[in-house]
Amino acid sequence: MTPGRFFTDERDEKEALFSLLIDDDHKLPIPSRSNDVNPRTSAAPIPPPVNGRPPLINKSSRPSERPLAVPKPSSLETPALWKDYVPQFEYPSPDHVSPGIDLFNLYINHPIHDLHAATICIFEILYPDSAFKPKKVRSPVPLVLRDMDGMAHAANGSSYSGAFKGQSFPNVNHSSELVFSTRYLTGLEHHEDPAFEIRGVFYHELTHSFQYSAENTPGGLIEGIADFVRLRGGYAAKHWREDPVGKKWDQGYETTAYFLDWVDKNVYQGLTALVNEWLGKNKTYDEARLFQDVMPGWSW
Repeated sequence: MTPGRFFTDERDEKEALFSLLIDDDHKLPIPSRSNDVNPRTSAAPIPPPVNGRPPLINKSSRPSERPLAVPKPSSLETPALWKDYVPQFEYPSPDHVSPGIDLFNLYINHPIHDLHAATICIFEILYPDSAFKPKKVRSPVPLVLRDMDGMAHAANGSSYSGAFKGQSFPNVNHSSELVFSTRYLTGLEHHEDPAFEIRGVFYHELTHSFQYSAENTPGGLIEGIADFVRLRGGYAAKHWREDPVGKKWDQGYETTAYFLDWVDKNVYQGLTALVNEWLGKNKTYDEARLFQDVMPGWSW
């Protein structure tokens, strides 16, 4: 940050901070703010993507707002838009005894409903209209509590017949298993809000189940999209820091999540859904081609 620079408002400061995330080869054009003109129209017009539509997913982030407890549902309803894509979930009995299992069952009374509700939110963000083809994961998707190190992960698998062109093509079949560490769950005993934390991990790991990934996609982008969904779902972890100083936009996790959130609000609405779509339609990741296809006309 330039010594002696003063910021007229919080947004000035945030724009300057986020500009530090991007290296010289991938400089993001910050829209002009002269005379308080709308930032979406004050710079060069934002060109539409090749398919002619950015999706409208610009929901407000609520990193400090905690959702109410999820009540027991009378039924698990799926919007018609995704009825062929949202899988069934199951919670098999754990194969061991652990304080972490007891804690999980105490705070997550209806895990199947929680998983279903998180999936609907994920689809709203990554597949907001009928022009997007969601990743179809085979039912059932089990939630497994396992005695292991780490926190949680989505164990994904795929198979295909014929030539592989990308994960979203119809010749590819997907499966997923959501795995939680009971050691991690045991460690939540003194957490101020275990239910909130567990549901936040639901959002992150289930995003991995349903997001696309081309070969050689940077891990930071994959993890950043997952935390972006968690952020937009209202489950940002309290230890997350929005301050990007000294970090790069594709560093991953909350750093990339807040960057994607800022871009979606200030530069290009719906970018994350379009990036995810591109990752499903292409076999191999190529950053230059990705942004040329998704945001033609911009100089990155």
